[in-house]
Amino acid sequence: MVYLIAAIGLMSIFDLHCTLKWIGLNPYMEANPIMRCLWLVDPVLFVIIKIIVTLIFCLTAYRFKNNRLLRRLIWLPFYAYAFVVFVHCK
Repeated sequence: MVYLIAAIGLMSIFDLHCTLKWIGLNPYMEANPIMRCLWLVDPVLFVIIKIIVTLIFCLTAYRFKNNRLLRRLIWLPFYAYAFVVFVHCK
């Protein structure tokens, strides 16, 4: 479970890296409308918020790693980020 949480965190940072490479060409490439607006307001704030949200998610998931519901639902963000990583690598 700990490795799965770490993998989600790493995939989120990889997503941030790829987004920063591509978003300079077209700010509307950010799929999340809230994060897109944040990018348009302040790119530094965009990066900070992305890292903070990732950190909060990982710490919360780690804290509740023995919860049965979390053990079943943790696969949703994992597969979502796996898909995002696949799309970014194309």
